[in-house]
Amino acid sequence: MSGKFANQRAACIQNALKERLGEQLPSTNELARRTGIDKGNISKIRNGKTTQPGPETVKRLAQGLGIEPGELNHILVDCANSTCPKPTIDPNPTPRNHHDWGEAPDVSIFYGHTQELETLQQWIVNDNCRLVALLGIGGIGKTSLGVKLAQRIQHHFEYVIWRSLHKPLSVQTFLTHLLQFLCSPSPDDFPEDFRSQVSLLFHILQTHRCLLVLDNTEAIFQSGQLAGRYHQDYQGYGEILRRLGNSYHQSSVVIISPEKPEDINCLAGKNLPIRTLTLQGLSLAEAQYIFQAKELSDSHQWSQLVDHYQGNPLNLKIAATTIQDLFQGRVSEFLSRKTFVFGQIQALLEEQFHRLSPLEQEALYWLAIEQKFLSLSQLQDYFWQPIPTQQLFEIVDSLVRRSLVEKVIKAGKPIFTLPVVVKEYVANRFIHQVCIEIRGLISTRNLEKIHFVKNYALTPFSFSEFTPPEVQNSPLIETIKTQIKPPAIPRQKMAEQLDKLVWHLAEQSPLDIGYSFHNLRSLTATFLD
Repeated sequence: MSGKFANQRAACIQNALKERLGEQLPSTNELARRTGIDKGNISKIRNGKTTQPGPETVKRLAQGLGIEPGELNHILVDCANSTCPKPTIDPNPTPRNHHDWGEAPDVSIFYGHTQELETLQQWIVNDNCRLVALLGIGGIGKTSLGVKLAQRIQHHFEYVIWRSLHKPLSVQTFLTHLLQFLCSPSPDDFPEDFRSQVSLLFHILQTHRCLLVLDNTEAIFQSGQLAGRYHQDYQGYGEILRRLGNSYHQSSVVIISPEKPEDINCLAGKNLPIRTLTLQGLSLAEAQYIFQAKELSDSHQWSQLVDHYQGNPLNLKIAATTIQDLFQGRVSEFLSRKTFVFGQIQALLEEQFHRLSPLEQEALYWLAIEQKFLSLSQLQDYFWQPIPTQQLFEIVDSLVRRSLVEKVIKAGKPIFTLPVVVKEYVANRFIHQVCIEIRGLISTRNLEKIHFVKNYALTPFSFSEFTPPEVQNSPLIETIKTQIKPPAIPRQKMAEQLDKLVWHLAEQSPLDIGYSFHNLRSLTATFLD
């Protein structure tokens, strides 16, 4: 390693940290005492001889300095890059036919998102961002925007590659296929081990201007866990993406996903080479082209459609098709049915819901039950089994990163609710599960089979003996009442069956029955009105 470049790196690191801390830096001995890192290793980092310390080393050093790990990492990376010779990028490159569009869809018909398209182009072409995450809830138009972006800026790159990870290959197979397109070594010269292939990939990205778009990135994340955590079979993808963000190269990588990768969430920033954009829905002006194409009437009510679906293009197309097929294009008749989740809309939400961790699902159920904004402390109080504050933070942050929970600031504090369509889907799912459990309880009285009736309060919970009448007639209870009673059974008979359950539950331990006694007592009262 050149002594000249090492000295330049050392000076860069020293100056950046002094500027950040505003004080004299701790000595090597003091940092070793604070962090437990070997003095020799600290000296190599300070002297510019180690340019890429491991993540655990960066974390401990950052703690010793009193700054965030991501901030220290960017200082080290920027100082390493600033002393390396940079490849010259032709501002007006000659177009070359090195394009592999893979499974990229046709976007000849494209609605809206013009401002987002301009922003992404600015980030990649002008700001030379190395890694961009295009995020948003399913159906919001991420893939279409990604294709449109790649088509618009393709002439700035020697190579353009589109890959869908919907059915992900092993990371080594993925790398092999990618390298076979980017270069043409003979089989004898082609590296076989993972590390050598990654090194070859970065050599290409450093010496050529490449655009790599990875769609459906959520497929390499672990289902049933918090958002953006890599499946153990696909950890190698995470290693590549982290290096793509942290190491200098003249290429750009765009990942498209409804989930923000956990590590990228920490490294991204407004003025950093790693950035994220969460796509929002279409405006009425943009969505009207969908309605006009389907020849919908009642244009004065189109805004209600946009509001209900929050401008989600796929949901609007599905709804518009249904309105045309079932209601002869009359929007007013569709809106009067007050049912907005069905068919492919429900299937898409179902797929996203099943990717959630159990505690994320529980948080969604509570937000759907309450039908209003909740603070973190209010949400925490609802859980029947108490959860630590730290865990609650992780749950809500994960749901926000999935675009399944909306956050607003009120009086300087965050409050949370569900998007309209998500709220309807989760509420419908909850009501269906509650009805199944209550019918089962009436038949078997087996408390081991109940979960929803036990862990969720259908009405505001009170330890008083009687439930106020206004609570009994809550919309949730009324909906369950309508769905649970078979038409052939009289109201009085249904009330008697539920009342027997209430007395049965009264004999059980409160820890065993949770909210079920309170819920069934409230439901019984509605049948006696």
